Amino acid sequence: MASVISQQVIAELLEIAQSNSTLRQRRASAIRRIKQFKMDFAAAILRRHVVNERVDELARRLKAAAVYWASDAEGAIFMAALDTLIREQRKAPPKRS
Repeated sequence: MASVISQQVIAELLEIAQSNSTLRQRRASAIRRIKQFKMDFAAAILRRHVVNERVDELARRLKAAAVYWASDAEGAIFMAALDTLIREQRKAPPKRS
């Protein structure tokens, strides 16, 4: 379950962002990791509001990381991850109360 914790995802994205791969490869890896994050939730048996809370937490952390690393290539990686998370969230079924 550790892979669905936002801090773990952030750590993995930072590792991707600081790798020696090209910017294009790092962005692709970050996008894959965010999609994996979403698939982990889809496979997990969690109540919808818990999923939404975790996704919102990850979005906040991604945004903070993007601002912190804004002047570096790492910032671009975190922004790509945040954009992907937002797009994937829009594809999700509507929230139930």
